[in-house]
Amino acid sequence: MFRKVIQHSFLALVILLLVSSCSDNNNAYDENNDNQNEESIENVYSEEDFLELNKNEIIAFYDNIGFEIIDLILEDRVYEKNGNIRQLKGVALDDYPRRLNDSMNEKKVKLYSERLIEFRNGFIDSISNETILEDFINSKDMLLQSSFFNDTIIGLDTERLTRKDKPKYISLVDIINKNADEAITRLSEIKNQPIIESNANDALRIEKQDVFNEKMKTKENSLIWISLLGVSVLINIFQFVFFRKNIKDIKEQSNNNQNKYLKENTKEYKRSSQENLATSIPAKLKRDRVKEIINEAYNNMQQLLSDKYHQDCVMLISDQLNSYRSKAIDGLNSISFHNQLEVEKKVKPIIDEHQSILERELEICIPKSKAEIDIKNTVKRENFIEVANIELLSEDEINSIIQQMKQITFLDLTPTINKNQLAAKIDELEENIIEALQKKIKDNLVYYFPFTDANGSLDDEKKTKAIERDSAIKLSINNEDMSKATFTLLYEEDDMMQAGIMSYDSFLVPICELKSEDFNSTGTRIEQTGDDGTMELEDGYWKVKNKLPIKVI
Repeated sequence: MFRKVIQHSFLALVILLLVSSCSDNNNAYDENNDNQNEESIENVYSEEDFLELNKNEIIAFYDNIGFEIIDLILEDRVYEKNGNIRQLKGVALDDYPRRLNDSMNEKKVKLYSERLIEFRNGFIDSISNETILEDFINSKDMLLQSSFFNDTIIGLDTERLTRKDKPKYISLVDIINKNADEAITRLSEIKNQPIIESNANDALRIEKQDVFNEKMKTKENSLIWISLLGVSVLINIFQFVFFRKNIKDIKEQSNNNQNKYLKENTKEYKRSSQENLATSIPAKLKRDRVKEIINEAYNNMQQLLSDKYHQDCVMLISDQLNSYRSKAIDGLNSISFHNQLEVEKKVKPIIDEHQSILERELEICIPKSKAEIDIKNTVKRENFIEVANIELLSEDEINSIIQQMKQITFLDLTPTINKNQLAAKIDELEENIIEALQKKIKDNLVYYFPFTDANGSLDDEKKTKAIERDSAIKLSINNEDMSKATFTLLYEEDDMMQAGIMSYDSFLVPICELKSEDFNSTGTRIEQTGDDGTMELEDGYWKVKNKLPIKVI
């Protein structure tokens, strides 16, 4: 009997060592496979990695051309006569609005940089890895062909002539194209890198997790069996030492213990299996419930935007928000979720990205009421001191013109407008006011006279503001030099023109250049054949300096 106990104990120890060895081999095998799997995906990129690389290249491109554009405008227009140019080289485009101030010199340039950022962000939000090269080229062409680039960046100089043919601006277009070619080269290199599908990557991670879980479960089972075998050995030794005299009782007790052990373990195994089965297959959320959770998340985002921004601006982006909502629902429709927390965790980064895009648009959105206030505070009487000469226009006339032009602009405003559009509106309004003031001044310096005397002189005291019965000459005084003027005949005054033709030597010859071949003695109409004539004021009389070229037909 003693020999049998020893044999059983020895057999138990052998089994113990074999199980331990198998466990170690399995662990080594699993670790080996894990290392191989990790190495297999080490040198490839995911779709998200490619998207981030492409975004970085586009940001770098706009940083480069942004510096070239803004630096040229600062040098050519803002600080043309002042060497104190703001240094922006090496500064990211996003930092330009903070570096530039709200002074009269830099305010417009600051808005130009914000418009460039808006143009860049609009492209980044729409990029796709598959069509990045074509989309980038189209985006660059759209920038160069846009009214923002041609009418604002290039625009007109102080003499109202386009800057398009100036060397600096020709060079600017070449620089943009050169930077675009370099960016295209880098984007092509990125596109040629190996890629791993996100679904395959997720499947690989799930498979690795399953292998890890199975490995842990195997280790736990190995430890249990090792413990049981160890206990069995100890029991055999204990039975031999203390109960050797009553071998029969030991056998019976051993059998009873074994039966009891098997019975208890069978019950425990059944209960554990049932629990594992119940927890391994949790219930799935219905699609309608998933949709409700996503809708609720987007409603919360919309409410947050409504609390933070003007309602008109939020209404403006409501269609875009609903489009994002539909895309999120469609994108998550094929995924299985077991509880609300899983859905919220999955949809949160999507909503965060959409909220960021919408907030960028809302940040530059201005409601009509605020736009009117901004226009009133920006466009003031003192802005037109150089143009509105109070010697030629009364304060009432100046203020009336400014208010009239403002009202026209207010009527043209939409319920919402962005910062760049508002800046353009203000620029247009100020230009219209200047034109209206100049026209009013010019109209105020127009006078009417009868025909001159035989010497071609007009008595300044005989001028009138309205056309009268004997009016024949229209005199326009130069507002910059009140002693100089241009003149022409009132061709629409038939009676006076007929009188001039009949007495051409007295009325026309002193002030007009009339060649013999251009005179028809039976003619009934006078036509001007060149520029207006000129006169100068001397001792209260306007005297002809350059005669008016005409012909009688």
